[in-house]
Amino acid sequence: MERKKLDLYKDRVNQQREKILKWLKSYLTTRGVESVELDIQNGILRLPEGVLFDSGAYEIKPLSNADNTAKILADALSEVLPCSVMTANGVPYRPYVSCNLTSFNNRNAAYIEAIFLEGHTDNIRIKKHLPGAPLLDSNLKLSARRATNTFEMIMDSKKQLIEFYAPVSSGNEPVLAVSAYGETRPITSNDKSEGRASNRRIDLRILMHQPKDYDAYQDLLDQIGIPKSDKIR
Repeated sequence: MERKKLDLYKDRVNQQREKILKWLKSYLTTRGVESVELDIQNGILRLPEGVLFDSGAYEIKPLSNADNTAKILADALSEVLPCSVMTANGVPYRPYVSCNLTSFNNRNAAYIEAIFLEGHTDNIRIKKHLPGAPLLDSNLKLSARRATNTFEMIMDSKKQLIEFYAPVSSGNEPVLAVSAYGETRPITSNDKSEGRASNRRIDLRILMHQPKDYDAYQDLLDQIGIPKSDKIR
């Protein structure tokens, strides 16, 4: 019975992640950010080349398309995440009961462990370095600069995001983080120009908190403060 309850909860966690991803895409689209893609199975909101950065670009200049897109993404995250994250003190950022009264609720009691802003490139190596950036002499460094620039712009745009944390059992770390992979994680072949363009991207990857066992699941529900009548039966 305990195993069944835990499996049911994990299904609901995946449902909540899918719900968040679809809401984010809808929000971005209605604000004019086109070409956003979803990889539901892997929990990814994908920003292809041109949505933030063109080929070889890494800067986010004021009033640019990248600047506008990053700020819209920050607005979306600050609106959709409060019911699915914790505070630094290990309590829900927005109380469970009050979240169930909002349009974007969290009746699944599913919480986010981490959101990575991932930088990716194609496999065409930088010959020396990018113009005006002598330190950017590899695809890995380029992907890292893109990811960190996006992260900094988002966090500067919405200071609230720095207050979003994972559950205590996940280490109670800040939710938003950065990672970079260069050309090492292509989503399609680099043999043709179309494939290389697809591989040049920023991925926003959502990892959900999954209790390791039934006791950890019960501890999470107690931490959240869910009434017994609302707990999975």
